[in-house]
Amino acid sequence: MDFHKDTFLILTYMGLWKPRNLSKWKSISYNLYSAAVISMMITYGLSRFINIVVASKNMAQFIFLTVLGSGLKGCNLFFYCSKFMNILETVSRPPFQCQSAEESAVHHQFSREVRRISRYSIMYLMIAAPYYGIDAFVTALPTRKLPLECWLPYDYSSLFSWSFSSVYLILGMFWAIIFNGVYNSLSFEMMMQVVLQVKILKIRLRNMINTLHNAELKNNSSEVNRLLHQLERQSLHHCVQYHNAVLRLSKDIKSMLSTIILIQYSVTSITLCTTVYLMTKTPVFSTNFFSFSFYFVFIFHQIYILCYAGHRTRMEFDSIGEVLYTANWFTLSEPSKQSIKFIMINAAKPFVFTCGGILKLDIDALKNVSITQFNSTQVKSTDYSFTDVMIFFQTLQLAYSIYNIL
Repeated sequence: MDFHKDTFLILTYMGLWKPRNLSKWKSISYNLYSAAVISMMITYGLSRFINIVVASKNMAQFIFLTVLGSGLKGCNLFFYCSKFMNILETVSRPPFQCQSAEESAVHHQFSREVRRISRYSIMYLMIAAPYYGIDAFVTALPTRKLPLECWLPYDYSSLFSWSFSSVYLILGMFWAIIFNGVYNSLSFEMMMQVVLQVKILKIRLRNMINTLHNAELKNNSSEVNRLLHQLERQSLHHCVQYHNAVLRLSKDIKSMLSTIILIQYSVTSITLCTTVYLMTKTPVFSTNFFSFSFYFVFIFHQIYILCYAGHRTRMEFDSIGEVLYTANWFTLSEPSKQSIKFIMINAAKPFVFTCGGILKLDIDALKNVSITQFNSTQVKSTDYSFTDVMIFFQTLQLAYSIYNIL
């Protein structure tokens, strides 16, 4: 739970992850609270979606397609709730438990790194969502229009109806944005859990081979060699079992997240291109430009951390063979060498998180989104805001190209 402590804590406060061992009345109260929150998010999403369909001629409405992603992520969370819990319980039991001080140190340091990224992501949402909601409410207050363009099945011209509808929509937007980001952080943490387990696997393989190599150099008696070969077989057997367990864990996480990430990647591609286009048509330093900028960073960050996690996973699996090859494997017995060879053959087949089995989730996928943005904005314009925005995105493209080379 080190990875997911903050994430599940926020989901619990949001009413989307029921704590265990609640009393009867607390359980009923929490269920009512969850029903109210889910109803608010669903009605908010439907009102935005219907407005997008009705006002499809307004391009600005297409940047809010992410409300569909929030609803689908909610369905995914409830559908795979038991599977999430099974994975969390699995990584807390052998063979995933840390077995040495070195493994514990790596686990602690890596958990801090992952939780820091998740915290920054959620903190940004905590700042951006209220900013956008308050700005929309203040802007709509003089004319008494809805702060968010939504379709409502009733007349909201009276002061009470307008006030209730405005507060309801802003709260629904806030909950949807926070849940969208928290679920995205949970997906990122699940994928990084695989990275951690591969790191620990490499530590165990390297330490096992080095320990056996040192023991071979210090002992020459036949009895000691027989015991060493027996220990060698047991150690290799445990490492092979652990490797297979990590692969099963990776496939389970992939099966849960593959479809929802494909939907998110598709929606993100559309919303990012639309947001960039609208930013090129908006004067710099205007309120709308800052709102679009906040929204762009939010959407871009969501797909970025997922692509980063997928890239890290592929790199860690690729490095298993390198760790084995650079260790003192030549001092092992012939059966053990065959087992090492078997592990290297399996490690040579790269494990990659995919989006619905169609698109590989790595830095190249992130670059494809960026290139799509650039192609969608390749129009002639003399407005200085267009030039500023294009320089900004070209800088991003250069940074990601350098990162991919490194």
